Amino acid sequence: MALSEFFIKKLMNPSSIAVIGATDAVGKLGKDISENLLASGRQVLLINPSKRELFGRRCYPNISAAISSGETPDLAYIIVPPRNALEILNECNRNSIPAAIVMSSEIEGWSKESASRIKTVFLGPNCLGVHNNISGITFNRSLLEAPGPIVFLSQSGSFTEVFLLAMKRRGRGVAFAVSTGNEYFVGIEDLMEYALRSAEVNCVSLYLEEIRKPEQFFEACDYARRNGKKVIAFKAGITEEGRMAAFSHTGAISGIAQAYAAFLDKCGVIQVESFQELIETCASFECIGNLKGGRIASISGPGGLCVNISDAVSKAGLRQPEFDNALSCKIASSIQGLQSIRNPLDLTMAATSRVRMYGEAAEIIAASGAFDALLIGAPTSYSTREFVQEISRIKETLSLPFAVIWLGETEEIDRAFVNCWKEDIPVFRS
Repeated sequence: MALSEFFIKKLMNPSSIAVIGATDAVGKLGKDISENLLASGRQVLLINPSKRELFGRRCYPNISAAISSGETPDLAYIIVPPRNALEILNECNRNSIPAAIVMSSEIEGWSKESASRIKTVFLGPNCLGVHNNISGITFNRSLLEAPGPIVFLSQSGSFTEVFLLAMKRRGRGVAFAVSTGNEYFVGIEDLMEYALRSAEVNCVSLYLEEIRKPEQFFEACDYARRNGKKVIAFKAGITEEGRMAAFSHTGAISGIAQAYAAFLDKCGVIQVESFQELIETCASFECIGNLKGGRIASISGPGGLCVNISDAVSKAGLRQPEFDNALSCKIASSIQGLQSIRNPLDLTMAATSRVRMYGEAAEIIAASGAFDALLIGAPTSYSTREFVQEISRIKETLSLPFAVIWLGETEEIDRAFVNCWKEDIPVFRS
């Protein structure tokens, strides 16, 4: 049964917050979370039985004492040792606090009886909780940025931070991200429904170790399909070793890879094979959108990259049709010195000094109307600034969706990577 939107809103956009385990000790999570929440402008109640004051504010010994001074908070952050987490949850429940985020690594003593008795809706344990660029609620305010149409839901806290950092570097807006941890109460499925029903969201991306509520997951994906929204997922734990690691990490029983792949396919989920691919797919989705078909043309200076692009296109189930005679002749007459004119088009090392070749070839191919998208292999570390200028030039006039593949690890390539994204030009690093 899906959670009421009332409770999810308390998790995502609380008016008042209690921090149980608040501290000013350097290096402690309770300090970082307290400071991040105080900066949000919400009413924050700091709770620590050994402190009378923190950050120039009154500190309360327990939840009951904090509530007696004013209103019941919408949300409680629980940052205590695992042995104390259940006691604190019970206190939240007794005081009718609607929602909580259990950042403790475990809830010792949790049982079916606990699950049936506790009505406080909570994320975790073993999670970072919510990062919301719309409301300003976050576990790390350095990650706050202008919101966008992407949502990230993850059963890993560290991957949540990595995803947000990657999107920020690419200038892609994220509405919110949630780390769900061990999902004793709130699961990814509950948050999918909430995210997909938001008018501002058009893409929900997932890091999955287990799907605990398959019927609810399917219903959320069906809603996405009917409303033209995308769900993109990286399912981890597909090997025996990975399944064991997932169980150790979040208690997830990962299941058989083929069964998961078939289920996700039935749900209409776009499946990716790595976390890096998840990042790149989500980031480029806003720039490229939906392709009209699967006919791909490729251009590259590095010849080896042509081969790798061909393999990737084929593995993705797309087609790389040969250029017809008219298109081949047009390319040959416009770009002198090419040894072979075929798809993918190898511009050879000449393109490192004649960067204009990239733009000329792209414009001719796009004008042919024979393809649905274009992949452009960048010239590694040669002429990086000139390449970005040329690609930016054709972006304004090219009638074909395109993306750049740019291999290499240098500071100059990193700068060029960021500059391309600033121009809304998607760049893949693999």
